[in-house]
Amino acid sequence: MLAKLIGIVFIVIGGIITIKVLFPFLGSLLESIFHLIGLVIAVGFIAIGWRLISRED
Repeated sequence: MLAKLIGIVFIVIGGIITIKVLFPFLGSLLESIFHLIGLVIAVGFIAIGWRLISRED
C-alpha cells in the first residue's frame, strides 16, 4: 500500500517537472514559428514591391 502511494506521488512529481520543462520549450518553438511566419510575410511584401517597381508600363 505504501509503495503504491509513493508511486502515485512520484508520478505526480514527474508530471509537474515534465510540464515545467515542456511548456517553455513549446513556447520557444511557437515563438520561432511566429518569427518565421513574420519573416515570410516580410519577404512576400519585398517581392511584391519589387515586382511593382520593376514591371514595364
